[in-house]
Amino acid sequence: MNTWLPPQASAHAGQIDFVLTLVHVLMAVLFVGWAAYFVWALVRFRRRRQPHADHHGARGRVAFWIEVGVVVAESALLVGIALPLWWQRTAAQPTAPDALVVRVVAEQFVWNVHYAGADGQFGETSLSRIGPANPLGRTGPRRPAETTWWCSTSCTCRSDDRCWSSSRART
Repeated sequence: MNTWLPPQASAHAGQIDFVLTLVHVLMAVLFVGWAAYFVWALVRFRRRRQPHADHHGARGRVAFWIEVGVVVAESALLVGIALPLWWQRTAAQPTAPDALVVRVVAEQFVWNVHYAGADGQFGETSLSRIGPANPLGRTGPRRPAETTWWCSTSCTCRSDDRCWSSSRART
């Protein structure tokens, strides 16, 4: 059905692709509808047909009800489909003791991944400390049990807590 989307790489990709398709179809319908209305308004209110402007404006309710329909359709798409799909994807957090929990801070074209230390805790961070050399805003010296590290853009990690990166990795 979705030949314009990349191949599905997960079990829930079909549901996400369905929502994406619905959003694009809705936007296409809105675009065609507003373009048709624009052409109709240009023809209907051309200067030759109505040389004097009507300063009282439109008195009909058609435009109002069309807008109400658009709001209802977008609300149904968001509340009825997109939000339940999002909640389903984010509600299931791993509970296994060996689950790897990370913090991801995204920049344009860069993903900064902050891994917890051996004690399972993240190092302290502060928004005021964020900068080019410290994209996660880490503060102060690390605690003795903390071995947190971060990597950006492209990291490869092994089970023995070693990380190497094509761009940069820091401990």
